[in-house]
Amino acid sequence: MNTKLWLGSALVALSLLAASRPAKGDLIYLDDRNSHAQFDLGSQSGLMQWTVDGVSHLAQQWFWYRIGSTGPEQSIDTLGTPLYRTSDGDLDAGDERLVVRYTGGQFTITLDFVLTGGPVGGGASDMAEAISIHNTGTGPLEFHFFQYVDFDLNGDAPDDSVAILNGNTAVQADGTAALAETVVTWKPSHFEAALHGDILGRLNDNDADDLNDVASVGRRENHTWAFQWDFTLNEGETYIISKDKNLIPEPSSLVVLGVGGLLVGLRRGRRRRAA
Repeated sequence: MNTKLWLGSALVALSLLAASRPAKGDLIYLDDRNSHAQFDLGSQSGLMQWTVDGVSHLAQQWFWYRIGSTGPEQSIDTLGTPLYRTSDGDLDAGDERLVVRYTGGQFTITLDFVLTGGPVGGGASDMAEAISIHNTGTGPLEFHFFQYVDFDLNGDAPDDSVAILNGNTAVQADGTAALAETVVTWKPSHFEAALHGDILGRLNDNDADDLNDVASVGRRENHTWAFQWDFTLNEGETYIISKDKNLIPEPSSLVVLGVGGLLVGLRRGRRRRAA
């Protein structure tokens, strides 16, 4: 982990929040080149839309937490009205960065999203995310943090394929679109790919639940997936999760090769755009 880099990012996020405002049921938008994202910070809808060149690819991404070994998990919006601020750092039209902070009785959770669009008509887009969880209390916290994701690539749900690779990368494909999310730090403690409704139902029940480390359902269907981080935060400590989602147009022939070949193609495409 590059501590200096992420400490710097955290300080920038703090400075952005210094002039923030409370989110009271408003929808929040990010825009960059060919890409558009929509958030509802007051409900489990969370990141509820990611549109690239006019095509919607996302139904829901949001976060849950549990403190201790007993349930239930709760979505972070139950912590109350967050502070947030959007900003524009690339001089293009529209804000492409959103920083959000939720405050609990003994901790804060800060989310930092940066949307990077590609050329219009190219079908490529990127979403970088940093999550900072800080213990503001006077004792240790046994923290369990969950990310739940429901992508409907190309605007439809029933024919996606999903696999979790190496415990920290989710790969999803549907015809001419492919997505990979890689967790840079820290590697998740657990992961799961499942059919729609399964993971979300357990996160919202009255029990303590952990993900079951199933990497793939094995057939094209309406899939969802999730990551889980388990850690102990001592007084004053901060746990930082950094990850990146990359959405690119991908020839259907690559999907036939399987998710291993798909991931290679995703990485090559990323290197070409970075060059």
